[in-house]
Amino acid sequence: MRSATWLGKLGLGAGVVAIGLMHAARHSQSLRASTQGVLLGWVDRLGWVQPPGPGLFMVIEPPGWLSFTDATGLKALLTLGSALATVAMLPAVMSDQRREMSPFAGAAFMCGACAWSVHEFAAGFIALAAGAVAVIGVRALRRPTRPVHRRLQPGPHPHHPTRQ
Repeated sequence: MRSATWLGKLGLGAGVVAIGLMHAARHSQSLRASTQGVLLGWVDRLGWVQPPGPGLFMVIEPPGWLSFTDATGLKALLTLGSALATVAMLPAVMSDQRREMSPFAGAAFMCGACAWSVHEFAAGFIALAAGAVAVIGVRALRRPTRPVHRRLQPGPHPHHPTRQ
């Protein structure tokens, strides 16, 4: 039971962080339409960009593989948010497969689906439908368990004195 609670809490934390990242990415997309070079301006204000020395000039080149631009930052936010949203949805299916009761797993599943819907509404709907199909599939493939019946043993009741 402790592992189910731990797994559910981890998924819930991942779902909450995923919602925040998806909102940040969505907000960055709206800012990016009106301004360019937001990350470069921010890094320049921090003092991480050095201006060219005397006699040198600044050259603008196409971004390389390891350069960090507004577009790559936005892709990183979306990728990390998508990964965390997916990770948040997994504990619900895993706990259902293990027949563990965890209230955090259901909340984590909903947070993951909400994070997907913040990014794209259709993706959130598809995530909810895929999760429902996965849980139904896990329950359909599960073997039914037989109830355990105890036979009552003849003899004295433990709380009543016996007659001799």
